[in-house]
Amino acid sequence: MVMKKVSHTDLPQLTFPMNPVLSPDGKRVIYTLKTINDKHDYETHLYHVDLHSKEVSQWTYGDGNDHSPTWSPDGMKLAFVSKRSGKSQIWSMAANGGEAKQITDLPVDVGNPVWSPDGRELLFSVSLHKGQSLEDGLDKEDEQKKALVVETLDYKADGVHEIREKKKSHIGVVNVENGEAKLLLRGEKSVKSITYSPDGERVAFVREDATEEPPYRSTEIVVRSQHSDVEQILTPQVGSYYDPAYSLDGRYIAYIGHHYEYAGATLYNIYVYDTVTQETRNLTENWKWNIGDYQIGDTALGGGALLQWGNHGVLYFLSTENGRTNVYSVTLDGTIEAVTTGNQHVFSYTLSPEAGNLVIGSSAVHNPGEFYFGRTDGFQKEQLTNHQQSFLEDYSLGNVEQFHYESEDDWEVEGWLMTPPDFEPSNTYPLVLEVHGGPHMMYGYSFFFEFQLLAAKGYVVLYTNPRGSEGYGQEFVDACRGDYGGKDYADVMNGVDYALKNYSFLTEDELYVTGGSYGGFMTNWIVGKTDRFKAAVTQRCISNWQSFYGVSDIGYFFTDWEIGKHAYQDPEKMWEHSPIRLTPQMDTPLRILHGEQDYRCPIEQGEQLYVALKQQGKDVSFVRFPNADHNLSRTGHPSLRMERLHYLVDWFETYRYEEAKQHEETTVNRV
Repeated sequence: MVMKKVSHTDLPQLTFPMNPVLSPDGKRVIYTLKTINDKHDYETHLYHVDLHSKEVSQWTYGDGNDHSPTWSPDGMKLAFVSKRSGKSQIWSMAANGGEAKQITDLPVDVGNPVWSPDGRELLFSVSLHKGQSLEDGLDKEDEQKKALVVETLDYKADGVHEIREKKKSHIGVVNVENGEAKLLLRGEKSVKSITYSPDGERVAFVREDATEEPPYRSTEIVVRSQHSDVEQILTPQVGSYYDPAYSLDGRYIAYIGHHYEYAGATLYNIYVYDTVTQETRNLTENWKWNIGDYQIGDTALGGGALLQWGNHGVLYFLSTENGRTNVYSVTLDGTIEAVTTGNQHVFSYTLSPEAGNLVIGSSAVHNPGEFYFGRTDGFQKEQLTNHQQSFLEDYSLGNVEQFHYESEDDWEVEGWLMTPPDFEPSNTYPLVLEVHGGPHMMYGYSFFFEFQLLAAKGYVVLYTNPRGSEGYGQEFVDACRGDYGGKDYADVMNGVDYALKNYSFLTEDELYVTGGSYGGFMTNWIVGKTDRFKAAVTQRCISNWQSFYGVSDIGYFFTDWEIGKHAYQDPEKMWEHSPIRLTPQMDTPLRILHGEQDYRCPIEQGEQLYVALKQQGKDVSFVRFPNADHNLSRTGHPSLRMERLHYLVDWFETYRYEEAKQHEETTVNRV
C-alpha cells in the first residue's frame, strides 16, 4: 500500500488521549479521548481499559463533551464533567456501566470534581462574579450591555473572550445522593486545586494572592479544618505554589513551588510539610531540572496531577530535561530515581499505590500519543491503546536526527533536524527554522503535526532549544532574560549555520523561518537583522514591547520579568528590544498570523507590524483569525487550526517556487 503524505486537512485524522485515571484497586483505567468530527467540531468522550484483558471500550457517546473523570474511593462509581445538559455539570455513573446520572443542576458551569474519602460528597470548582451565588445564572447578553469598571491589573485573561469583571474561582460541595450544592470556600481571592486529607477532616488548597506589587502572581498553600474556619498557611514566604497532595497516611503534605528568585524563569521544587513536626523540607534542592512538563507540541495533551503519592512515602512527579519528559520518584530523604526513561514526552500519568501499577500517556516523534502500562518498581512499557493506529498506517512521516552544537560563550545547544518522508541524501532541500514560544519552554521528542506537514511538503525542519529554554538547568533557562535578541538570537542562527555546514543536502539559498509567541518575536527579530531567509511567517507575535506592556494580559509583569523594566521606567530599553524599530531593514517577505481574541500577545502587535511594513512598501501579508486566542495552534477551532497551517505553508510555497515561475514566464515571453 502506498502511504500518503500529511496535508493540513488531515488534522482530523489525529486523536487526542488525555487524563488517565487508575481505579483504586489498580485494575482499570478511565481516560478522555478528544476527536474532531465530520463537522470539524471537537468531541470528548470517556474510554475504559481493563488491565487484565486489555480490552478498550468507549463509555460515553453523543455530541457532547465528557471529561475530568474520577473514581469514587470504593471504585464503584465514576464522576465526570459533561455539557450534555447545556452547562458544564457533574454527572456520575456506575463503574459497571449503565446510564449517567446528573449530580449538579446549577445555572453556572462547574468542574474538577473531587470525591470525599467517604464517597458521600464531591468538591467542585466554580467561577463567579463578585456577589454572584451558585443559583444565580447571569444573562451574558445583559452583561455585555453594562459598562465595566476596571480597578485591578489582572482584569482580563487569554482564553476568556469577553473582557468583563474577572471572575474568582471558588470551591463548592455537592451531596452525591440528593444533589444539594453549596459554596464551601469563597473569598476575595481565587481558590483552586483542592484535596482532602485521607480522614476527611481537613482540606488543602491553593489560594491565589494576586497583588498590584511584585511578583504579582503569588499563591499560597492553605490547610483548613472541615469543622471550623481555622486555616493554616503552609507557605509564608512569597512565591508560586501549586498541586498540594496528602500522603496516604495523612502525615505529609507535598506541593510544588518556588520563590521567584529568577522571576518567571525560576525552577520549581518539591516541598513536603510534616504535620507532626511542622517542618518543611525541599526534596529536590539538588535536582537540576524543572518539575513538570514543559515540552511543546501542537496536540494539547495532558491532564492529571503532577504530584502523586505511592506507598512507603514515595512521591512521583514529571520532570523535563534534554528534550525529554519522564516520570521520576523521590523519597522523603531526597533520593530521586527515574521511573520511565527514553526519548519521549510523558504528558500525563496515573498510579495505584495498592497495586503498584502505573499508566502513562506518552507521545514521541512518530506517535501523537497513546497510553502505556507498567509497574512502578521496574517500569516495562506495554501499550494499552491504539487510537493512532490508522493514522500511522496510512501516512508516511519524516525522520528526526538529534545533534548538539557550540554557540556563544562556548555554550552547548541542542537541536533536531526533521527530514521529509521520501528523503534522499543526494538531493537538496529547503530548510525551515522553527522557533518555540515561552521562551521558557522546550522542543523535544514530542509529536508535532506542523513539523510533519512541512516535512511532507519537502522541507527539512530545524528546531533548537536556545538559551532561555527549559530542560538544561537554572542558568540556561535564565540566560535570555534582559537579553532578548542577543545571545538567544545568536544561538538560533548558530544552529542554522551548523545545519548548513554539516548536512550537504541543505542550501543557503532556500531558508525559511517561523515561530509563535516568543518565537514570533524572534522571527521578527531575525528578519530585522538578516536577509538570509527567503520568506518568514510570524505567529501571535510580539513586535513592540512599549505597547505590549499595557495591552497584554501579562504585560504589566512580563516585561519586567523578561526585559528587565516596566515601560514607564525605561522606554528606551523597551524600544531597543522591539522588532518594530527594525522594520526599515526588514526586506524578507513576511506573513503575519494572529488570532483576534489573543490577549496574551494581542493582535495590535501584529497590526502595528503590518502597518509599519505596508507603509514602507514591504512585501507583507496579514491573516486574522476570528474568535481565536493565543492557543489557536493547539486548542483553537479545528477549521481555524487547519486554515492556519494552510496559510503557513502557502507563504513558503509561494516564494519557494517564485524563481521557477519567473523563469517559466520569461521563457514563455521569449517564445
